[in-house]
Parts: sequence; structure tokens; C-alpha cells
Amino acid sequence: MKRVLLWDAAPGEIRLMLYENDKLVELRLLRLLDDAQLLLPGVTTQVRLGAKIGARRALVEYGSGEGEISPIPDYSEGSWLTAELIRAPFPEPGRWKRPVFRQAEAREFGLGNYIQTHWPDLNAVVCAGPTEAVRIHSILGNTCPEVQIDKSVIGDAQSDIWCERGITGEFVIEGGLLSIERTRAMTMIDIDGFGAAHAVNLAAARAIPWLLRLYGIGGQVGIDFLASVNKAERAEIDAALANACAVLPPHERTAVSGFGFAQLVLPRPGPSVFETLCGTEWKAPSLETEALWLLRDAARSQGTGKRELVATTDIIAQIERWPVLLAELRTSLGCDVTLRCDSSQNGYGHVHVSQ
Repeated sequence: MKRVLLWDAAPGEIRLMLYENDKLVELRLLRLLDDAQLLLPGVTTQVRLGAKIGARRALVEYGSGEGEISPIPDYSEGSWLTAELIRAPFPEPGRWKRPVFRQAEAREFGLGNYIQTHWPDLNAVVCAGPTEAVRIHSILGNTCPEVQIDKSVIGDAQSDIWCERGITGEFVIEGGLLSIERTRAMTMIDIDGFGAAHAVNLAAARAIPWLLRLYGIGGQVGIDFLASVNKAERAEIDAALANACAVLPPHERTAVSGFGFAQLVLPRPGPSVFETLCGTEWKAPSLETEALWLLRDAARSQGTGKRELVATTDIIAQIERWPVLLAELRTSLGCDVTLRCDSSQNGYGHVHVSQ
């Protein structure tokens, strides 16, 4: 199997897109911000043990916030110890879920280890320019596969469109539409159709596991199929779903019920692309996402003159919290970059290039 990883980098964010035999199968967003530690499952760090919050759980303090540890280590409250991150923090509508750690021995585990662990046996990594190529080599080291520079391939991948779909949660399938909704209890997938109900259900059953893998959706997932005429149709839908779920990591799955409902329980080591894009918002990009989109637009802009980033006060204030990213942008463009507030701006703003 041919496995190629596309490396779509911009200030503060790397979009990683895995292709297997030329089909997009995974999209991951890694955010490298001035004011936040990149928390990758597998990283070890020092944590300070806090109060118990259950028979097997306790609070911990770490570099950038508060988390949980389970099982509770044999240390007194207030002690420092080394712990491994097993679930990164992730946002739900209206709130954040704390990260979860477990006691472990200290070890080196960075972005290179994360990529090697999740995408072994890569045939190539494709990026847009020589700067990214050098960075990829430095991150992956001796295990780095062939690095190809092809800006057109990165553009053709259309990562912007996949991110926009991740915010709306709506995906067209043959004869219908899938709507993916985030709730605090679970991820719900609703199916609407304008074609024959059974055909739409079969198309949904084949598409849903691919979408779950594509966006890294974990935890509890509920699927509400259209009503089936008889038990034989439900069995066919169930078989199609089971077959398509072969692409997913180890998971649990219920059969399709008489009401057309099925449930999956998947590993959830960190935030999905939906959660990264929306934060605690509902079907809307977070302030962080909008600020990063504006920086991405600036990095792509053409011309030799100064860049002026124009946006609302909140977005400009967010970018001002990232002086390192602004310096990176100025260096990559080879010109000055200034910021201007404009309350009349729609969306996340625009980039003005001086002549």
C-alpha cells in the first residue's frame, strides 16, 4: 500500500493529510502556538499531585493547566512526579475536558515520535517548499522517508475545504446528506435522504467510518439511520457498517436496532478536527481558528510589499498574543507585517498587500 503524508504548514498550525493509494483517509491539525504547549498523547511531563476526585482519580497541575491522573499514584498530595499524557485536553460545547495522565518513566517523545507512531511505513512526505522540507528532516531524523517538494499537490489537497466541512458537519452522500453534531454526551450522526431510504442508509454506512477516521472522531458515536422496511434491510445495513468499520482502530459497535439506531465506542486520545476547529463553540470556528486562518492567508499572499492584516478587535488581539508567530510570518514573507482593527469586517478579516 502506498502511504503518503501531505505536510501543509502555516504559522501556528500544521495540517497533516494521509493518503493511502491516493485516497485521503486522515486529516490531523497540530497547533504550535506561543502560549500553549503541544500536548501529544505519549508525552511525559512533570505534574504536581492534587486532591482526589474519585476512588481512582486525582487532580494534577502541569505546565499549562489542570488535569487528572489515574490510577492515583502512591505519592502524597503536593508531590511532583513524572506522568505520561494518555488523553489530551479537548473542547466540548461550552467547556473543556481536562487531560488525563498516568504515572510513567520519563522518556523523549516529540512530534517526530508522534508521526512515526501513527503513520509508520510512509513512502513519502510532500510539502510546499524547502523551508518545510528542512523542518521535516529535522523532526523525523534518521527515520524520515523521501521528502518531496510540490506546492501544487498541497494546493490540490484543498485542506481549507475539508476544514470548512468539519465546522459545518455536513457531508453529501449518494442520495442524501450526513449531519455530524457534537454534544457533551456523544457525537451524533443524522441521515437525511431524497433517494430510496435503503440505498441512502447503505451509502451512509459505507461513508461514516471513513469520516470518523478522517476527522479523528472518538468516544461515543450515535448513528440515526432512516427507518427500514424490514429486518432483512437492517441486517444488510449492519453488515455494510461492520465491513466499513474495518478501517477504524479497535472499537465496540452495536447492531442496528429496530429504530435504526447504532452506536460505536472508539478510542479518544485527543481532540478531533471538529473540536480543534470549533473549540467550545457550536458549528462555528473558534477565535483561535479564525486568527490562524488570517495568518495562513497572509503566508499565502503574493507580492513584495508590506502586509496589513485587517480584522475585528478580538482577532487582532488574539494574534498579538503570538509574537513568535508574527516574527515567523515576517521572516517567511521577507517584509513587514502590521495589524489593524476594523469592527466592520465580516468573517475573520483580510490581508492587504502594499504595492
